[in-house]
Amino acid sequence: MGKDVTPTICNIQFASAVVDKHAYSYLKSELIRGIEKTGEIDGICLALHGAMIAEGIGGAEIDLLRTIRETVGEEVLISASLDLHGNVPVEAADYVNILTAYRTAPHIDVIETRKKSARTLVEAIKKSLNPRSIIIRPPVLLPGEYVVTDSEPAASIYRMLNEADETRGIMDSSLLIGMAWADAPHAGASVIAVVEKDRYAKEACKRGLENT
Repeated sequence: MGKDVTPTICNIQFASAVVDKHAYSYLKSELIRGIEKTGEIDGICLALHGAMIAEGIGGAEIDLLRTIRETVGEEVLISASLDLHGNVPVEAADYVNILTAYRTAPHIDVIETRKKSARTLVEAIKKSLNPRSIIIRPPVLLPGEYVVTDSEPAASIYRMLNEADETRGIMDSSLLIGMAWADAPHAGASVIAVVEKDRYAKEACKRGLENT
């Protein structure tokens, strides 16, 4: 992509219970330390799930994104890929520029989505764009086992994202059904549009509300 890439940490776990606060604190501090050691940064690309709950903290990813943004400041672009079972509060848009989620359940587009997250970030850096994620939270809470994306009605709904991607000013769109079993106040579905510039935000919100 024509950019230098500096890795920090990788931690992979299967779905489980609430994360121990000490374990989460350690992993977060290791990531922040890695970012601080890197020096000058144009962008940060994260691969997250979106429904992690940490003991005494609540939504771990939103806490992590907030800490990263406080560390690097407002000028650094941040991109994150998510599982479509992630629970994404509207607040996430305050800390991350680009949010993109898997479009398949079972998940067969994990690598593709992470590559797209990185490509979108690099494109924004090269074109000096300042993208932002518009997040809409429809009042829907769905158990994951009822949403299989190659069966209806999910198949037709997810195909609509391809049309949304062609809308002027929208760099990417996502639909997350959320993680009903997380027992979190922000559990539920979300619709996300990544827009190139602020002037496209109103149009993206309007389309998102019309289709939810």
